[in-house]
Amino acid sequence: MRKLSFTEKNSFVVTHKCARYFSLDLELFRRKFLIHRLNNDLARANTYTFDRLDGKMLYELLEVCSPEEILSNRGLTSVIAEDKLTDVKTDDELKKEFEALKGRVDELEQTNSCNEDEIDSLRSLLDGIDPSIEELKSAVEELEKKALKKKEQAGGVPSD
Repeated sequence: MRKLSFTEKNSFVVTHKCARYFSLDLELFRRKFLIHRLNNDLARANTYTFDRLDGKMLYELLEVCSPEEILSNRGLTSVIAEDKLTDVKTDDELKKEFEALKGRVDELEQTNSCNEDEIDSLRSLLDGIDPSIEELKSAVEELEKKALKKKEQAGGVPSD
């Protein structure tokens, strides 16, 4: 396990500290640190201090655990890049996904299997400055489902 810099640790703590995971992080903390100066504060923890104390625990855990171990203890399966501590896709991957979605919207528009309002709303999403790939995927999937239903209702014959 490589040693993380202060900036990397701080970034991880800021991103992942959460009162919801306090009890899971506390279990891991107690397994890793039988005796620690933070134990007194943890013994007096309440709902108002969970978030702050979770951040302190995470910072200490990063000394002896990898970020992946902390997240897997929480039951999260997020992949963490070694150098950035975030789940990041490359620009090329995002552009390919974006172009594929754009092509699928063009196909749906040409087959006339969806109404104009749905196509227009997808176009506005695609033309946005910072499109959310996940939002686009779900919208395209919904549109494909509607198109399939229309086809089935028409007896499998596409309408012109």
